[in-house]
Amino acid sequence: MPDAQSQQQYRAATHVPLIQSPSLRIPQPVLMPQDIHPLPDSLEPYMVYPFTLESRTLTSHAHLLNSLTALQSTHDQKLAAWEQEKQRRKREALRRVAPGFEPGVGVLVPDRAEVKPHASEVQAAEGAVQAGVMDDFVAGLEKMGYGALGK
Repeated sequence: MPDAQSQQQYRAATHVPLIQSPSLRIPQPVLMPQDIHPLPDSLEPYMVYPFTLESRTLTSHAHLLNSLTALQSTHDQKLAAWEQEKQRRKREALRRVAPGFEPGVGVLVPDRAEVKPHASEVQAAEGAVQAGVMDDFVAGLEKMGYGALGK
């Protein structure tokens, strides 16, 4: 039983009128139609399955499965070609920036180019004295007869 103090606390609220919101209303009771069909005791008469459809679906299933696998392989090939093209374009873009760059190889290391020695260097290496331009000019004058004595 509520005590006297709690009754005094809510005594003023007992005289406040309650106002019902116009948006709230009691729903109308559902009226069932007179010719409603009740569920039977057993549902087995309703569970009739025509097994004649199975042979038709099984024959078309193999054809559909073959077409799906062919379509899947076509899609896989197109996807692989697209991936390869994307990788090729990426490598070309990288090679434009750094010629010879290959992403999977790592750091580029320069190779020494083998330089073939010139004929004059070969003669100097063999011990022959390298003739300068002036020496060639003097030798040519001597052949013509303009030697040390002159003409």
